[in-house]
Amino acid sequence: MVDRLVIILSALNQSGEPVSIASLAELAGVSSRTIYNDISRINDKLEEAGYAGVSIKRGEAVLSQQIGVDVARVVVGGESIYSNRTLRRKRIAELSLMLPDCFSVADIARHFDLSRNTILRDFEALVPTYGFYRLRLEGEHFRGYRIDGSEPDARRMLVQLIQDDPTFIDQETTPAERAFLERVRSVITTYTKELGVRLSDSSFEFLEAAFFAVRKRLDIGKGLNDGETSFDELPTKELDLVTANASDLSRLFCHQLDRCELVYIAEYLASASGIDQKDSLSENWIRFGFLVEQLIEDVGDRYPAAAFLDDEQLFSGLMNHLRPAYHRALMGIHIDNPLYDLAVGEYADLDRVVQDALEPVQHELGVEFIEQERAYFTLFFAASIERNRRLLHRPRVALVCGTGRATSEIIRARLASRFDVEIAGTFGSREIGSWLAQHEVDIVLTTVPIGLPDQNVLVVDSSFTQGDEERFGQALARLARNERRALRHSEASEPSEPSCVSDDVDVEAFTEGRQRAALSLNEVLPPQAVSLGFSACDKVDAVREAGRLLVENGFADLSYVDAMVENASSNGVYIVVAPGVAFPHAASERGARRVGFSVVTLKQPVAFGNSINDPVRLCIGLCMIDHQSHLKPLAELVSVLNDPSAVARIVEAQTVRDVMDVLLEPHKPASGSGRQV
Repeated sequence: MVDRLVIILSALNQSGEPVSIASLAELAGVSSRTIYNDISRINDKLEEAGYAGVSIKRGEAVLSQQIGVDVARVVVGGESIYSNRTLRRKRIAELSLMLPDCFSVADIARHFDLSRNTILRDFEALVPTYGFYRLRLEGEHFRGYRIDGSEPDARRMLVQLIQDDPTFIDQETTPAERAFLERVRSVITTYTKELGVRLSDSSFEFLEAAFFAVRKRLDIGKGLNDGETSFDELPTKELDLVTANASDLSRLFCHQLDRCELVYIAEYLASASGIDQKDSLSENWIRFGFLVEQLIEDVGDRYPAAAFLDDEQLFSGLMNHLRPAYHRALMGIHIDNPLYDLAVGEYADLDRVVQDALEPVQHELGVEFIEQERAYFTLFFAASIERNRRLLHRPRVALVCGTGRATSEIIRARLASRFDVEIAGTFGSREIGSWLAQHEVDIVLTTVPIGLPDQNVLVVDSSFTQGDEERFGQALARLARNERRALRHSEASEPSEPSCVSDDVDVEAFTEGRQRAALSLNEVLPPQAVSLGFSACDKVDAVREAGRLLVENGFADLSYVDAMVENASSNGVYIVVAPGVAFPHAASERGARRVGFSVVTLKQPVAFGNSINDPVRLCIGLCMIDHQSHLKPLAELVSVLNDPSAVARIVEAQTVRDVMDVLLEPHKPASGSGRQV
């Protein structure tokens, strides 16, 4: 209110003439009745400060004496601050969500010291805001108002309002509520440490607002009903954590929390993005890994020189972001992206490519990301490009066309729309040689054969077909790899490998960078890595047997086995990815040597701690050296294990050949053909 009093007094002080009450009401965004009340308060303040007051006559107010000091100093007091109608309406909406059903306009007016007309006008203006969250403000004669809609939507609106109102906690909470929030901050700090997540400030405040909203809604008897939470049946580390601490949380909220409330709190924990995470392993780590890799490939097809596939930091960042983004989409949480304008402005072309590539990801997950959320994905790719730009230059391309300017313009336009390259110029076949003697380019793209053995030359069709685009993208990827390799070699004082682009070498160069990703299941799972009917005392025994096979077949060092056991101890729930099937593995830096799998069937089933998929009868040991090279054979393996009958055949197999037949039969190459690259 203080800011409103300052606005009114300043207007009167600057005018020196009578000002209509209606004009002041419009200026302050309140009703005329509220202005009369405000002027009464201003006069009290002026009298205390020794100034003449404001007089009102015939609907006009005039300041009897101009004030030479800062008018704010005259009216500053201990009242709440509402600087404009937007903030006031936000506060009214917040209060309405914290009042029980049948609250009255008088309840709101008393809290904010506003007139009835101002409150009614504000409620009318808030109708679209309630509607955005699928809520309705309903009034009943002689009973008052209530908020109609689902409880998750009401909480979502309250959380968002608090997030958008940074002074709310300081200005609108009681000492008891502030003490509760102090305990909440301590709990969030403890929980995120246990989850291995380091939160950004905004994510921490997001959780703080969510906990506060839960408490305020429970205080007015608004609990959740069955079916109003969105977690599926897969166990999550957040749900395990809050379930284990259910009693402590009930004491924190001063309400007995049932399963629905615990799931809801866990959902919010899963929705908070971290700026650092110890381990991206979660209930959907295989599924998310496939989706992120496909996203990177789809975007990389349009930006081959960026070498997104080789960027481990990009993969890790997207993996850490996809899971909370998925849960935010499930819960309908809207976030603000402070770099949204940068993503859709400076990186507009990249953003369009990323948005297209996100469509199949959203379809597979059954969610739709809001624009602000999608822009975050663009920023991860933009950061990858910027990291590479510190090392790599923009490829320069010379065009040689034998059929005139029209052909060159078509090729130039297609290059500009698909690739981040610099077109150095367009030339005829007779002039390119002399021009190149004075200039340097990375690739010569030509529609006619030219005799330039010392240059990187790629011959394409005059219509620049889809196949030509792919070969050109492969050439750019080759250049980028060579440049990075040269930089690494130069640090070690070693010569870099020369770059060469020809039709034959292009394919070889392209597949060189993707050979690991193109491995087939039969290449990484030899029969010697299969153990049948192993008697395991517990999950540690089962994991060590899977690790032993990896070591004996040259996929890993002994240290990798210990790391597998450590991972199974901390993430045993999440490595059981299907009924009866576990995928023990470890981080590549813990002793991985090359991509390899092992298979162990267990004589007796073993519990890994997964309430849905236990007990385990089949252990698949994984040895991974990066984020991508194991995905193709893993996808082949998962496609088999998705069939329960195939899992049963493997578990019941009497010979190694029986196991290999089940796993490899769908992926055997046709007779007479070699390995597909």
